[in-house]
This record gives sequence, C-alpha cells and structure tokens, in this order.
Amino acid sequence: MNAKWYGTALLAVCLVGFGCECRAQYGDVDGDGKVTVADAQSVLAYARGRRYGGKRDLRIARYGDVDPRASATTFGDRAIKIADGVRVLRRAAGLETDQPALDYWPLNPAVRTITPTIPADSYSYADQFGDMSTASVPSTYAYQGYTVRVYGRTDGAQYDIFKDAVGDLYLVKATFPPMDGVADETIAFSAPIPLLYQKQAASGSLTSWSGRVNGQTTNYGLRPFDYTVTILRKESTLVPAAGSLAFDDTLVVRVGFAAPKTATLNNESQQAWFLWLAPYVGPIQEGRAAVRTALTPDTQAKSLWQAQAVAIRGTKYPQ
Repeated sequence: MNAKWYGTALLAVCLVGFGCECRAQYGDVDGDGKVTVADAQSVLAYARGRRYGGKRDLRIARYGDVDPRASATTFGDRAIKIADGVRVLRRAAGLETDQPALDYWPLNPAVRTITPTIPADSYSYADQFGDMSTASVPSTYAYQGYTVRVYGRTDGAQYDIFKDAVGDLYLVKATFPPMDGVADETIAFSAPIPLLYQKQAASGSLTSWSGRVNGQTTNYGLRPFDYTVTILRKESTLVPAAGSLAFDDTLVVRVGFAAPKTATLNNESQQAWFLWLAPYVGPIQEGRAAVRTALTPDTQAKSLWQAQAVAIRGTKYPQ
C-alpha cells in the first residue's frame, strides 16, 4: 500500500480538537498570558470609542469579544461593547460562572441531530508550492447517539468525526483521494479512533496515547492500523489567515499512523502528521513527514499547508 496514500489520510485525521478549561487567551487583550483588570479597562475604553492603534486594537477586537455566551463553546457577537468589558472584569475577578470551554476544533458537540444548526465552517489552504485546497464542514449524521460532522476537502478527502459529551474527539470513517493512480480509499474503523482527549489537553503537559484498531478498506479489505497521538506544544502562530496578528495558544499536535504488514498484504506505511490548531478557529497550518516518529514536518518532500482564509460559524478571519 502506497506510503503517500496513507500520508494523505493522516492530514485530516489530525484535523480535530477538543474542549478544556478556558486559558487566558480570550479576555487577555494585552497579551501577558492572564486576564486582569487592565484588560477589562482596555475593553471598556475601546467600547466607548478609544483607539490605541496597531496590534493593541487588533487584540482587543479579537480577544475582547467575549459576550454573550451562546453555548458551551460559542460566544461573542463580532462587536466590542460595554458588556464585553464587564465580562472580562468578572473573569479577572474569578466571578464568571459560565465561562466557555476552550475549543480547538469548533465542530458542534454531541447534539444528537442530523440537521446542522450553524453555518458551514470552511478553511482555504495553500502549500509551499502554491497549490490550493478548500475544506468545509457542511454535513452531519447520527452515529451511536452522537452527531458526526463530515469534514471534506476539494482534493477528495473526507473525514467523519464526532465529539462526545466531555469534548473528546473520535474518527469514525475516512475517505482518501487517489494518489499515484490508486482509486479513492474509504476506511470504516471497527472502533472510533480517539484523536484528542479533553483531560490531557487541559493539563497543558506533553501527553501521548496510542493503540491499534482494525479498518475495513475499500481496496485492501480488513487490516490493522496503529496510531500514536502526541501533544507537542502551544505557541503563537502567524499564518496568512490571521492577518498581522498571530493566533495565541495555538496547539501543535503530531499524529503517527501506520499500516503494518499482514499475512496477506506484504506492504506497510508509516507517516507522521502535524496540525496547528487555533482556539475557537480550528486548523490554521498542517504538515507531514515520512516516518511515524518524526519530530518535525518534512517541508522539502511533503506539503506544509497554511490557512489563507478561515470562516467559523459565519465569522471570517482575519478580524
């Protein structure tokens, strides 16, 4: 089985996120890593018409829009008002009782419905060669009581992911585009693959988990798949979709994926895939390497994608 084929598979296997306790990012308009009274004062002044100039205004516009809270992970109304300053002040004082959970992949949680209730999320990427790809999350279906969101790209990739009640993410099924003349390959996993765990993410430490699952493939029948997921770090990442203001607290995740040889298939594949996830925005950069244990993307031989445009719940970035 072709190694590049499995590489393409892992690109969107990584495209997931999780919920956890909110960090300082939203409300932290001065970028010092915590929400303070000074942040609230800046938001209140901005709401009254004051402009500071430069990136300070950009940070207030992006990270000061914290009110109203619409759901566990949805908030804001794309405007800075007095109510935003008041909520930031409550957050700084520890009095906010309905703080939204941090969400690195803004799919709907398990709402147990097959009808989307929010605008389709979309992501447009360019790689280092200038090639473009567009991804969107337009459809849902029910699976064992959960709402599966289908993430599809213009290159033919499609990935079916659900978020459970505590925010953990799982991959149910995936369809990969043809590579080197191989036809589309769909894999239905015998058990959902855990992609991100809420509790490990909330700890902020480097964590890793792995396992093996069988997958029913279109072209090769049933075969085992090994996976390893590692949270590498959090960083401030600047990509074209962010304009001139980097996305703070971007999570960098590596997913290793391998198809070992079997008694009837004398081939194997190992790929390492990397994803940069921005809070409340989703995937803003993607990379891959040729071996499962690689620590960094291989930008010479494999694609490194950067988001050119992002639209989440009807909000377009940069903003």
